[in-house]
Amino acid sequence: MAKSNLRAVLFSMVLVVVLFYPGPVPGADWKFCTENAFLKVYYDDESLSRFPEDFIKIWVKYGAKGKKGIDFWIHLRKLDKLPTEGYKNFAYHVALYEISCQGKEFQRISGIDYDQEKRMLNYFPPSPWEPIFPESMLEALYKSVCLNLKK
Repeated sequence: MAKSNLRAVLFSMVLVVVLFYPGPVPGADWKFCTENAFLKVYYDDESLSRFPEDFIKIWVKYGAKGKKGIDFWIHLRKLDKLPTEGYKNFAYHVALYEISCQGKEFQRISGIDYDQEKRMLNYFPPSPWEPIFPESMLEALYKSVCLNLKK
């Protein structure tokens, strides 16, 4: 009985992704935000939606910087005990974030990893609210979008 329930849940999740996730953001105009030794981060300024009380939603893209970036992404997946099959061809991760500009917090609404052929590797469901840490890539995004809204 437990196996059939698990199969039903997994089937439902895959169905939701297939039916409702638009794939790579069509027509996205990715603006460079920040980078480190492994990744470059971009955001789609055109996708920015502002809500009351300084909440925003925005599409963000993390692109691997060569083999070092791919190895880093695989390392992160291993730390989270996630499968790494197919990740030797990882290219980028696209996520829709909701950010509390006032609270300096964020949550992922959804996200997908893609390989170099633009095939989906993995889907990420919503995450809980988390703080935006100083000197992080997300803080660079926060400064790019939230602080510019106040000007």
